[in-house]
Amino acid sequence: EDTWDEIEETLLMADLGPDATDEMLENLRTRIQVLGTDDVDAVREALREELVALVNPGLDRRLAATRREAPDGTEVPSVLLMVGVNGTGKTTTVGKLARVLVAADRTVVLGAADTFRAAAADQLQTWGSRVGVDTVRGDPEKAQPSGVAFDAVKEGSEQGVDVVLIDTAGRLQNKKGLMDELGKIRRASEKGLHGDTVAEVLLVIDATTGQNGMQQARVFSGIGRAAGR
Repeated sequence: EDTWDEIEETLLMADLGPDATDEMLENLRTRIQVLGTDDVDAVREALREELVALVNPGLDRRLAATRREAPDGTEVPSVLLMVGVNGTGKTTTVGKLARVLVAADRTVVLGAADTFRAAAADQLQTWGSRVGVDTVRGDPEKAQPSGVAFDAVKEGSEQGVDVVLIDTAGRLQNKKGLMDELGKIRRASEKGLHGDTVAEVLLVIDATTGQNGMQQARVFSGIGRAAGR
């Protein structure tokens, strides 16, 4: 029982959350009873497998990364909107995604809709140059995020690319005005999609965030209600 208490304490200290911890421990106890073992390595491996099972490895995590057919029959790019709180690595993730997509023979345009951080557009353009894709950015003095997003989708449509990746500024999920702005960015992105919607809203979360990540996901998902996923 001391060992079980230690496992429970470790999971709670890692901020797995009480409900997930209880569920995981119940599954683990059942599994260990079936195995009939108290070998430390076997228990550790069972723990690892139960933790992996909690995040559902069978879930379809493929990105919408090909051109789509809008309701009026027009072919449009898949638009991926990158969101999250400050400092989680959204711009870097956009660059990495672009590299992966190009390696998979997808054509890409980047949209620098983070107009708050001075170096964000430069950083994104550097990533774009490295992987050989265009970056749409606005005037540093007066660019509006929604305007940059609209221009990026327009450029992607004109080029006939598969994917438009739009970077956005970091914002806390409890700042209503900034969250409303994300909705405006999404709507601006959809103006050039002939009735289609943003294909993906991707939330970037720091891996050590813990339970606050769930709250982030709940709030940020509100801007993607019209999206496919």
